[in-house]
Amino acid sequence: MPLIFDSTGLQIQGLTEIREETREELQAKPAFGTDVKTGPDSRVGQIIDVNAEREAIIQERLDEVNEQFNPQAAEGTQLENITSITGTTRELATFSTVRLNIVGGIGATYPAGNRFRITGQTTNWALDRELILDGAGLGNELASADVAGPEEALAGTIDEIVDAVGGHVSVTNVLAAEEGKAQQSDSALRVEREKQLNFGGSARDDAIAARLAALADVDAAAVISNRGLTPNAKGQPGKSFRAIVTPSTADKARVAVSVFETMPSGIRPEGLEVVNITNSQGQTTPVRFDFAAQLEIHARIQFIKNLSFPSTGIADITQAVRDFDNDLSIGDDVLPDKLGTFIFGRVPGLDHLIIEIKIGATPVIDVDNLPIDIDVDEIAFFDANISVSEFVPPP
Repeated sequence: MPLIFDSTGLQIQGLTEIREETREELQAKPAFGTDVKTGPDSRVGQIIDVNAEREAIIQERLDEVNEQFNPQAAEGTQLENITSITGTTRELATFSTVRLNIVGGIGATYPAGNRFRITGQTTNWALDRELILDGAGLGNELASADVAGPEEALAGTIDEIVDAVGGHVSVTNVLAAEEGKAQQSDSALRVEREKQLNFGGSARDDAIAARLAALADVDAAAVISNRGLTPNAKGQPGKSFRAIVTPSTADKARVAVSVFETMPSGIRPEGLEVVNITNSQGQTTPVRFDFAAQLEIHARIQFIKNLSFPSTGIADITQAVRDFDNDLSIGDDVLPDKLGTFIFGRVPGLDHLIIEIKIGATPVIDVDNLPIDIDVDEIAFFDANISVSEFVPPP
C-alpha cells in the first residue's frame, strides 16, 4: 500500500512495506533489472535499508503532525494551539501557600522572599511580604512554595530557615499548607474545549447559567426549569424557565440579551425583571429574569486562642467571615462547620471556635448554631453584622 493522504485521512507505510516498494521500483528500472541483488547482505540492499528506515521515520513524524490537528490525539503545546482557536486556554498551576509563625529577635526584619523549608526537603516556602517581629519577638506571615502545583506541608512540619536572619530562633506552621492546583491535564483541557464549543448555542439550564455567569458584572447565575404542565411549588408556570443572577446591580440589558440568545425556542422565560428584545425579524420579545434575593447573615463568633494568635486576630476573623461569602453561590446553604474551617485556614493561633448564625437578626446563643437552608433563588452574604469576641467561660 502506498503512502495515502485523501478524504479518508493519512495512511502511512511500515518499514517492511517501504523496503519492498523500493526493491520493486529498482528492479523495474532498466539500469538495474530483475537480476539486481537487493538482499540484506548486498550493497544495494543495504542502501535500500538505510533509506527505507529514514523514510519510515519521516512518515511516522508526518503522521504525528497530522494527529496534532485532532484534539483527541494532540498533546501538550499542540493541544493548546488547537484549543486556543475556540478561546479555550489551559489552567496553569497555582502556588501552595502557608502561614508561618516566626520567633526571633525583637524588631527583626525578614524580607519578602526569605525562604524556609521542611528539614530534608527541597521545596522552599518564601515570605509573600516583609515581616518585622513585634516587641515579643513574634510574627506571622503568608509564604508561598517556590514551585507551582500542590505542595504538601502538614501542620508543624516547616522548621528550618534557608536565608539566615540575625537573632532567628524558630519557625513553624500551625496549620497545614493550602495546596495549589496542578496544571490542567490534557484530558481536562479537551473536556473544557467541548464545553466551550457547546456554550454558545446550547439551551440547557447549565449552559444558560454558564453564559450568564460569564458576564463581567454577574457574580453567579442559576436557571430553574419547570418541565411539567402545571405551576411548580414556587408558582412558576409549566413549560418555562427562570434565570436568576446576582448582584442586582448587573446590567439588565446585557443579562436579557444573554438569556435571549440561549433560550430554547417556544419556551417562555419567567421573572419579575422584564427587558424587551427585538430580534433580526423586527419582532419584540419580552425577556424575563430575576435577581437573587439577598439574605444577610448575622454572625456571632467566639474563639479560644493560643500564643500564635496575632494582635490583629479579631479583625482577621471578621474579614475572613466577610470573605467566606465569596465561596457562596445562588442556592448554597450556609454551614457553620464550613465557615469554621475557612476561618481556621485564614487566621493562625485558634484552638476552638463557637459559631452562631441567623438570617437578618442577632443569633441566639446556643440556639442558632445549625446550618441555614438557602432556597434556589436566594443567595446569602455577610456584611456589617459580625460580632467577634474571645470566649469567656461562665463562672
